[in-house]
Formats: sequence, C-alpha cells, structure tokens
Amino acid sequence: MFKRLVATGIVVVVIALSVVITNAQTPYVAVYFDRTFQTEAKPPYPPPQPCPGVGVFDTLYVAASNFNILVTGAEFQIDYPALYMTWVGEWSPTFTHPQFGELAYWPVKLGTSPTGVSLGAGDITFQNGFAGAVRLLEVLIMWTCDVCTVEQGLIVNGNPLGFGTFPALIERETYIPYFGIGMTALVCATLPTEETTWSRVKALYTD
Repeated sequence: MFKRLVATGIVVVVIALSVVITNAQTPYVAVYFDRTFQTEAKPPYPPPQPCPGVGVFDTLYVAASNFNILVTGAEFQIDYPALYMTWVGEWSPTFTHPQFGELAYWPVKLGTSPTGVSLGAGDITFQNGFAGAVRLLEVLIMWTCDVCTVEQGLIVNGNPLGFGTFPALIERETYIPYFGIGMTALVCATLPTEETTWSRVKALYTD
C-alpha cells in the first residue's frame, strides 16, 4: 500500500554493528507475550516447561522499538510456529483520545500478519517513535500443545506483499519507509531469549 505513496527513492536505515550491540542502538519489531513488551519467551527459559495446553487461547502483542520517527504506517509478516499454536485473528491496539474517546491506532489494515500486513494511521492516531515502543498489533492465538518438544520461534519478517525482507515503519511527513530488524520470540525455549535473538542480528550482518 505504501509503495504508491512514495514518490521518490527509498531511504534504508543502515545499522552499524559494533562489538557491543544493544537494543538502544537498533530499531526492531518483535512479538511479546505481555502488553508491557517484556516477555519474549513462553513457556519461559529454562527448560523443561509445560505448554499452556491444547485449546488454550492467548494474546500476543507486536511492537516496534527504537524507530526515531513519527509513525504513520507499518509493514511486516510473522511466522507462527505451527507445532505449538494456531493463528485465530488480530486487531489494532487502541487508545483513549481526550476528545473522541477510544480510537484504533491503525484504522487502515490490509492483509494479515501470517501472510503480510500493512497498517495505516489517521491524522490523530499516528504514534511518536521518539517516545518509546510503537504498538502495532494484538494477535489472538490458540495453543495446540501440552508438552514442549523442540524450540521454535515467532519470527518477524518484512511484508512479502510490500517492501519485503525487513519490517518497515513509515515516516509521517515523507512516507519514507524506515527498516528494522525482525526479532524472534521463543516458544519452548532451550536458550535465553537474548542469546537467540541477538545471534540473528549478528547473522544479518555477516550474510
């Protein structure tokens, strides 16, 4: 959807990978198991831990961090681990506007996260990436497991129907896409989350 809005070239944010790399230096999009964006693994490390149970519903929270722009759109895709869960549905997070009451951050939504989704904000629903995490989606899943067998991940990618390769957030004034790292949330983790996700960042720059 945003390709039609960009009249000129695409600016790619090039991220320098130093010996000491931290979240504060790197824009990224990730899936969390809590609405405060703290829990990146479920069941938690260390193993063994039981799965939540067959037929149990749960909500996932997708957010972007370290994008220092005013955000009017987003594009990404999520791989859901079929061994452990089934995607059921998804919706825009909301906020309370002092004049208009409860509003969706993303009144425009094309596609779905399993295949590729594009989100668009309105004039009063854009988000300030300078102020912290940008709320993208809330996703309803159903667990299909009682027992952990192997570690799998909820992997954020670029939207194959849009800009592809990397998840992107769209800057409000220029409609230029800014790209970030797609992170991996762990299901039935056998390694600490930080070790697994940041190894993916390092691999990106050595490919």
